[in-house]
Amino acid sequence: MKSFGRPLHTVKALFVSSVIFILTSLQSVSYGYDQNSPAYYAGTVIVNNNVQVTVEVLGIVKTCNSWGFHYGFVVRVKSQSMNNTPYNLTYNLYFYSSSNPGHAYGGAYQLSNTSENNIYQVFNNGFQVNCTNMTGAQCMQRCENFTVLDANPTSFRMDYWAPNGSVTGNLGTPLNITLTDFSLQNKKGANLVHWSVDKKSETGIDHYLIERSNDGYNWTELDNVSPGTSDTYNYTDRTYGGEINYYKLSTVNFEGTTEVLRIGYINDGQLSSDFKLYNMYGYEVDEYYKGVVIKRYSNGSVEKFFR
Repeated sequence: MKSFGRPLHTVKALFVSSVIFILTSLQSVSYGYDQNSPAYYAGTVIVNNNVQVTVEVLGIVKTCNSWGFHYGFVVRVKSQSMNNTPYNLTYNLYFYSSSNPGHAYGGAYQLSNTSENNIYQVFNNGFQVNCTNMTGAQCMQRCENFTVLDANPTSFRMDYWAPNGSVTGNLGTPLNITLTDFSLQNKKGANLVHWSVDKKSETGIDHYLIERSNDGYNWTELDNVSPGTSDTYNYTDRTYGGEINYYKLSTVNFEGTTEVLRIGYINDGQLSSDFKLYNMYGYEVDEYYKGVVIKRYSNGSVEKFFR
């Protein structure tokens, strides 16, 4: 009997080769993210005593089912030589989470001094979450609402070869907040702390922390403010005392790490002092004068500003 087509083992070999080619081709694609996307978690390790590698978690990937779901992560890997020498590594990545047992796995990835920034989808069925005592619809809803912060990846392992080795790193929440405005003013007998942020950078933040000091060294916590839908925030301090009041604005991530954004001060002692306004020629002017204004207080202090 005459045989048509290719032998079965040849077809299987072609299929496997095609799958490997597809997986290899998809190693470094955007998945909706790019090199400017903010990271939810990040960690840095040193490979082979030569290459500094930073692994960042950008997002989550999931397969939802009526019984449960699997999840993994979209990650960005950055690297650089510590002594300006060429390098080329092939490696696997494993991610571990505090919320579920198991791990997400991905490989074999390439890292070199000519390709130092790559974005991957590390999944391979990843972590498994079973929906117990839930209907199929409830399980699907739970999967859809499951976020990177719910997964809370805590560490990663990088196995590499040629040369062979393995390193592990902890994942923390980076504070990438971009502050676009910060100002202090006294209004109706209260000190108003105002700040604005770039909402795209407001990731991984549990709350903003506002502190006050009379000397710039010893600080008293006033309040914390949770991130909201607006890009503008205000805090009103009615309990201040003394002439000089310093205010410190910080961010606190979900692990409790604090990062100072800005420190400023306001001279409340001048507010109760009499003052007169002068122009640049020394003539007294009223509050409606436009231009450079010298504000001279009765206590001898001077301010210059433009209206």
